[in-house]
Amino acid sequence: GGDAALLRLKREDGTPTPKGIAIASDCNPRWCWLDPHAGAMAAVAEAARNVACTGARPLALTNCLNFGNPEKPSVMWEFVEVVRGRNTDPEQIGRGCAFAAQIEKLPLPVRSAPGFLVNRVLAAYLREAFAAHREGVPIEALDRAATEFGMPMGPVELADSVGLDICLNVVGELGTDDGGSARELLQSLVDAGHLGKKTGKGFYDWQDGRPMRKANTNPGDSELLSKRLLDAYLSECRSALADGVVEEADLLDAGMIFGTGFPPFLGGPLNYANTHPRATDNSEAA
Repeated sequence: GGDAALLRLKREDGTPTPKGIAIASDCNPRWCWLDPHAGAMAAVAEAARNVACTGARPLALTNCLNFGNPEKPSVMWEFVEVVRGRNTDPEQIGRGCAFAAQIEKLPLPVRSAPGFLVNRVLAAYLREAFAAHREGVPIEALDRAATEFGMPMGPVELADSVGLDICLNVVGELGTDDGGSARELLQSLVDAGHLGKKTGKGFYDWQDGRPMRKANTNPGDSELLSKRLLDAYLSECRSALADGVVEEADLLDAGMIFGTGFPPFLGGPLNYANTHPRATDNSEAA
């Protein structure tokens, strides 16, 4: 409508991407360019600087995140995080949710916090995978463990698909990488120009849009690896709920199904943890 400002990330050629959308009342619709490599908080600040609004009520930022396997369209999940700040008018949250529904995406209200929900959880999940790889676990084994559990793709393939430069930025923004091991690993690849799928080389070599997996790699204990990755994922989900990033466990479960491809038949990560306590009992972890 005429009382909403619509902001999207733009590619360098000026065409819009679905990576970020902001809605504010009492503003004129306009596009602005945001650096696609900037972190979420930087994007919010840049959006605020680029929108000429006088007397507008606080922004409700909606951040579209799409993680999916291009070879399997049925697991390409799309949803929108509708972010509320400390002083955001609840009416604007409602408008953000309504807009998301109009573009056929699941709206998920979240509290403004580093990484919001999906990036926060995925960062912990990827960090655990990187730590295991540094310990000598083959990347193929890590991805196999995740897909055998039911994820649409493994954490290493996901990192390569998103872009290792983006992953490095997220790790740095969240500041949750104890000891800097994930940053060091990612930085070495980024410095070498190996950004993942988009450059043809990251953790994997890529050909025709597919990762080239090494044959005859030691598969390791897939069940144990899956549990290790899942423990990190679930722990961050519980932490996000405890911190009030989302208001209800059911909303978190829905967000993680649609935002990360968590197996829908398991009902979401927190539901899975409640219904499979032995499978997620940290006391049994190696």
